[in-house]
Amino acid sequence: MKGARKMKRKLVVLFVVMIAVLSSFAFADGIINYKPDEGIVKINYTTTDYTKFKIIIKRDTQQYIYNINDNDESFPLQMGSGLYTVAIYQNVSSNKYKKITSASKTVTVNEDAVNLASVQNMSWAEEMKAIVLAKELMADLETDEEKFDAVYDYIIRSIVYDYYKASTIYSRYLPVIDVTLEEKKGICYDYSSLMASMLRSQGIKSKLIEGESTYTSTYHAWNEVYLNGEWKIIDSTVDAQLSKMMAKYDKYKTTTSHVKMKSF
Repeated sequence: MKGARKMKRKLVVLFVVMIAVLSSFAFADGIINYKPDEGIVKINYTTTDYTKFKIIIKRDTQQYIYNINDNDESFPLQMGSGLYTVAIYQNVSSNKYKKITSASKTVTVNEDAVNLASVQNMSWAEEMKAIVLAKELMADLETDEEKFDAVYDYIIRSIVYDYYKASTIYSRYLPVIDVTLEEKKGICYDYSSLMASMLRSQGIKSKLIEGESTYTSTYHAWNEVYLNGEWKIIDSTVDAQLSKMMAKYDKYKTTTSHVKMKSF
């Protein structure tokens, strides 16, 4: 009888553990949704205070850390195909975080889709004013280089650098391309997000890059645009200032002047 009761207790414990594990997987599946064909992972997480939450997306030894700002956001799978782990963390005190949920998956990523997707820091939709403008600027143009030039010329002529914003920016700041377009001003993050979003929306592969540049002493953002079979380094923030000063400059920058640290 004792043996039977012990076996029964073990089975009950095993059943409870299995239920907990399965519930955890179901919880993660409902919140963390891998979409490798679209080049993204979607996060659907609802809370009353997003300032306490972060997401870490990891592949091998590489990882990217993001703030969560809304209950439906997309993040790029820009580290190539392989085993990814996505985890959501909540700040509990000072610099301490606890894991809320995570999900790992081996994926084959559509590399083209990665560089065309609407994601958290390059969020765009067909009905947005900036995207409508991109269509208008590219109308009747044939090559990607011509289309890029149209967007590039518009941005460096129309957007001015916002020095006040640069001095007051906060760590959770995210660009909103229609706000940049309407206000006609922004920081490097705004310039780069607007550029990439307008180009991506029209099928031109683009990246938002963060790192260091010889043109500025502060952390910087710029773009890489895929033209004529290669990635070109574009810095519309710098070029807008140089253009207004009537200074000479090269549109295509180099890895000497622009050192990449993060790529989106």
